[in-house]
Amino acid sequence: MTAFLEIDAITKKFGGFTALDNITISVGRGERVGLIGPNGSGKSTVVNCLSGVFSPELGAIRFRDQDLRGLRAFERTRLGIARSFQLPKPFRSLTVAENVRVPLLYAGRGRSKAIDEQCHDLLTRVALHDKADWLPAALTQVELRKLELIRAVATEPELLLADEAMAGLSGSEVTEIVAFLLQLSDDGVTIIMIEHIMSAVMSFSNRLVVLVSGKKVADGDPQVVVKDPIVESAYLGQ
Repeated sequence: MTAFLEIDAITKKFGGFTALDNITISVGRGERVGLIGPNGSGKSTVVNCLSGVFSPELGAIRFRDQDLRGLRAFERTRLGIARSFQLPKPFRSLTVAENVRVPLLYAGRGRSKAIDEQCHDLLTRVALHDKADWLPAALTQVELRKLELIRAVATEPELLLADEAMAGLSGSEVTEIVAFLLQLSDDGVTIIMIEHIMSAVMSFSNRLVVLVSGKKVADGDPQVVVKDPIVESAYLGQ
């Protein structure tokens, strides 16, 4: 059976530096995949190749049997691939609600409600409905993270790439974001989580993929992967 997402032997180079070296990852529909590795291991490069920011020199990426080569970022979004960024990037001059209306207007794939109603429903999901008229500068760090995620959700993705959505948050805030991502998973969204906070990765993921220096070194059940000597040495420490 064809995988929902197939990353097939991709290689990405920047000059003489190989950021990704023959990476193959298959993701089934509905999976919750944690993508981990030390800084510089290639995690964000994978996300950028999936979302259309970069193009790999070798290999192919297929989403729902469609080859993504040549498709720009907005075209991939309309196919059902959304991402959040390590650093939240709202439109600073727009209100919270206006920030959500932008993807609803330009990237939503099957609207069944009026834009204002959809916007309110989305903001309610992340407890930002009472701050709809605020500017992003007035939000806390966790609220900015929620806004970043809900803007991605507004595109109605089938695949969400959550790139370090919990960096800099407290323990209770991390738990809150994980709960939201699990809710999205229950709604049928396939999620790849790129994260350094291992408590979040372990509570969320039903599968772990580990990258080290641009190579995939482990892929499987989280409890098994974290005990792999290569993973312990390269990422988790002895």
